[in-house]
Amino acid sequence: MKFFSKIALLNLLFQIVVSYSHGQYYFKHYQVDDGLVHNAVTAVLQDSKGFIWIGTRGGVNRFDGYSFKTFKNNNDKFGSLGNDVINSIVEDKNRMIWIGTGKGLFKYDPYKETLTQLESAPKEYTNNIVIDKDNNLWFLIQFSLYKYIQAENRIEHLKIQASCIALDSNMNLWMGDNDGNISIYNSQKKRGPRIRIVNKSLPSNARSISKIYPVSNNEFLIGCFKQGLKIYSLQSGAVRSLPLGDHEYKDTYVRDITIANDGKYWIATESGIYINDLKTNTSINLRKRIGDKYALGDNAVYAICRDNQGGMWAGTFFGGLNYYSKDNARFEKYYPIPGVNSISGNAVREICSDSSGQLWIGTEDAGLSKLDLKTGIFTNYNTTEKKVVFLIPIYTAF
Repeated sequence: MKFFSKIALLNLLFQIVVSYSHGQYYFKHYQVDDGLVHNAVTAVLQDSKGFIWIGTRGGVNRFDGYSFKTFKNNNDKFGSLGNDVINSIVEDKNRMIWIGTGKGLFKYDPYKETLTQLESAPKEYTNNIVIDKDNNLWFLIQFSLYKYIQAENRIEHLKIQASCIALDSNMNLWMGDNDGNISIYNSQKKRGPRIRIVNKSLPSNARSISKIYPVSNNEFLIGCFKQGLKIYSLQSGAVRSLPLGDHEYKDTYVRDITIANDGKYWIATESGIYINDLKTNTSINLRKRIGDKYALGDNAVYAICRDNQGGMWAGTFFGGLNYYSKDNARFEKYYPIPGVNSISGNAVREICSDSSGQLWIGTEDAGLSKLDLKTGIFTNYNTTEKKVVFLIPIYTAF
């Protein structure tokens, strides 16, 4: 009978997992103590070999899943970055790694394991690097557009001001500006007609476009400096705001956008990560939670990268590198979280169910907890206090 009771309990626990684990987001954190060169992560890339490249405010790391290799502004056998402030990292079609820094553009050759600076480019603030089908580099230096034609080893200063750039599937170069417009760069080396995304009536310091992300040949997600997330239809010309939780779109700074394997879009903002479902026009907000070791490490999220296994890497400004894998969310985790409805203790000694379908959990460090399997709510008991019930959700869907 004892054996069959254990089997019944395991079946019950499995039902809990199926019922509650859908939509849980648990992050693994990598910081300086783990080998990261700096906790302020501003760029993340997975290269064709599977390495994760991490740009920080203190240099570059290459992560193989076990250890971090560091590249900094110092002359050694790898060469020198010239500057430790990293803004952008991309890989070209020849597997060269290009790094935009606070003082110019650098190339890492993985075959020779050397770093060299692109001497023909100005040694100034460089970001927003993209690679076209001909392996040419497009990038911004001090918010002015440049093109590096690799086959000719020639750089062009196109003298067009932009706040961000992106290539669509047809290799059209899209540009955003600080006045709230987007436009296409044309073959005559000029900016095409401006398309207004952010209302001109807003203050000039609240109209900047920070990110352009092509959803299809017809639709583009537009991240704004102060106006959250918008979607633009090339076919109809319509622009509309997308929900970012209870903040609507006001004062939300969008820094990066990446699509996940499930078709939902991860939006990196100064208010955490928003996961937006375009099909249902809804979003959820993942944020730092004090005392929650699996929550996002910091709300200021600068970069998001999806790896080749569907994992999501988030670079935060104070919380280092955060990694989410759906494999880590196959089972619901129950652990104490201050101020949130949760189990009372960490050291679980006994688990049993009663005739009402409640689970009773005895802990060695914080008394007794009861889990209502229908609601997912914990009631906690100890020897000195009355029962404690919290009704605070773990995250909110909008």
